[in-house]
Amino acid sequence: MTVCLKSTTAGGRPLFRLGLIALATFTLDLVAKAVASTALPERVVEILPWWRLLLVRNVGSTANVGYSFDWALHAVGTVVLLSLIVAIIQPLADRDPGAPLGMGLIVGAAIGNLASQAVLPAGVVDFLAIGPAQSAVVGNLADLALVVGLTLLLRTVCRLGRLLRSSGIKGWSSEWRPRVQHCAHLPHC
Repeated sequence: MTVCLKSTTAGGRPLFRLGLIALATFTLDLVAKAVASTALPERVVEILPWWRLLLVRNVGSTANVGYSFDWALHAVGTVVLLSLIVAIIQPLADRDPGAPLGMGLIVGAAIGNLASQAVLPAGVVDFLAIGPAQSAVVGNLADLALVVGLTLLLRTVCRLGRLLRSSGIKGWSSEWRPRVQHCAHLPHC
């Protein structure tokens, strides 16, 4: 027997929507970096007590780790990320129509920071300082898009978990959790 699952995704073509969101994220990120690097003064501009504009050139990767391998590592990671997302976006969007938004933000952020790393020898432009002055985290729009995208992806994972629990698949039934709690005192659990 052949079963054909028609996409129930609102708006159809989730890969196309993901691409548009990624392109918009990438473009906004690069424009914001260009504006920040040319128009932001050498001093700190306080917006709110915990949010400031501060121009920083980040020559490392996340947390400034791995200077000599950054560009290649980021390129490989971005290609792997894109490959995985293209493979899973349709099934995810069938179960959560918001999945292309989260994935598009993640893809746009990855490509935005990769492009900045590739063409800006002085380092990726970071300009959004969030947190107390002495321990602020400084990032850019791509970093912000990544956080929002990962948060939306967490929502998708929660929806998938609910679907699996309600599906009756062995190991995902409502009885699964109490069994794990019951044997939690055993060494093999």
